[in-house]
Amino acid sequence: METDRRSAAKVSVPDLAYRILKRAGQPMHYRQLIGEVLDARGVPEERRGRAMAEAHTEINLDPRFQYLGQARWGLREWTEKEPARGEGSEGEAGADGEEEYPEED
Repeated sequence: METDRRSAAKVSVPDLAYRILKRAGQPMHYRQLIGEVLDARGVPEERRGRAMAEAHTEINLDPRFQYLGQARWGLREWTEKEPARGEGSEGEAGADGEEEYPEED
């Protein structure tokens, strides 16, 4: 167990949170998520308050995470949609293979 904590201490807080959410497969309340991160890192109880605030800030700044309301966090990749076939940015080939450009006046 001590070896796990030492290796977890070398991984960033956002990376640990990402792994935990990925393993859970569903959004988590921030206290549960951050609690698991701090447990994995072996943060002692007397340092939990400040460590929780710092971890929350790091997760908030990382674009891989998405706040879902009601104090729940998930992974942005769970909510992103793939563009439908034929949809794309301007200048890309359309369904007929011709490049699509906006009409000019």
